Amino acid sequence: MKVIKALGRTFWTIVSIVLLLVAVLCVLLLSPQVVSRAEITIVTMTALGIVTVTFPTFSGIFGGNVEFTSTVESYVNGEQVTDPIVSTGQFQLNFDYFALIGVVLGVIGVLIAIIFYRKKALLGVSSLFTLASAVILGCQGLTFSFVNPDIATLVEQGTIEGLLETSCFSVGGIIFAICMGILFLMSLVRFFLVKSKSSK
Repeated sequence: MKVIKALGRTFWTIVSIVLLLVAVLCVLLLSPQVVSRAEITIVTMTALGIVTVTFPTFSGIFGGNVEFTSTVESYVNGEQVTDPIVSTGQFQLNFDYFALIGVVLGVIGVLIAIIFYRKKALLGVSSLFTLASAVILGCQGLTFSFVNPDIATLVEQGTIEGLLETSCFSVGGIIFAICMGILFLMSLVRFFLVKSKSSK
């Protein structure tokens, strides 16, 4: 029985560490993208212009003076009518302290769950930390735009009259949130298992 319990803990620890590493690497390596859409109608033809701005690795959280890549695509009736136009430029990004707080909370939460595997109260704290980190990084697109209020100026050069929207999307933040959500459920299940054992 002790061997089975030890194997169960080892498996749980390995899964937790792997998910944590994947989450942290994704949020660090996959910076948010800014996407702007503009639409213009000429007689009966409707053209859609899409400008995507991509930032380099690590800049999504740590900011700094970075070189971004802007890609402009044009569509008519759903079909791309020109080759993508790619250009580069410089922009000063601010430090995204919200995202960093989310990463730190996630790391602390997982470490607490691993170290205090049999402590019910601390497993509850771990669950709250991982849940908070999932929520914060799941909203990284919003926090990135909040700490960089001038981000919309990056796409002005590529848009045309009839601007529809400018939004920020973070793939890394979403992957982080998914991994932390799984870890939250794992800690929660472990929390209730420990509780049921201690009540016997």
